[in-house]
Amino acid sequence: MAKTNGGRAFPRAGVPGNQGMWESSPEDGMTLRQWYAGKVIPTIIARTDTQVHDIDGAIQRAAKLAFRIADAMIEEDRATKA
Repeated sequence: MAKTNGGRAFPRAGVPGNQGMWESSPEDGMTLRQWYAGKVIPTIIARTDTQVHDIDGAIQRAAKLAFRIADAMIEEDRATKA
């Protein structure tokens, strides 16, 4: 199954477009996946050893974990709606 970004985190109703049709820009803010990752990253960082010698590696691992958790949350949400 293909990954999904979960759609927009805070979708707008849209803006007036051509011929009176309402449309939304694909650049309207962050995705639900990005929002979930952003919500979990403080907990991941708080649980990371502050004496890490490879801080760049630790940051990269934290970001990857945050997105893995976000992906799992989106997939679980999709599964419960199926």
